[in-house]
Amino acid sequence: EFETEFPMPNFDRVDPNPAVKDIKNAKIALVTSGGIVPHANPDHIESSSASKYGKYDIDGVMDLKEGEWETAHGGYDPVYAN
Repeated sequence: EFETEFPMPNFDRVDPNPAVKDIKNAKIALVTSGGIVPHANPDHIESSSASKYGKYDIDGVMDLKEGEWETAHGGYDPVYAN
């Protein structure tokens, strides 16, 4: 039987919040770890061990169009994300 010497994370179980009653007035954030940034990475977010995060207004954005968005992620092949 295999046993790792690397400690595995212990994730807490969190109960979901109740449903939002007034969605029209709710402020909603989309959070991703995919490294998606505006084209040319204006905040110069590092592709590995990033020291900061970006905050981008996506009001009206319905599509992540080539040339407008890209990935600054170094942990996977960026071809399909870009």
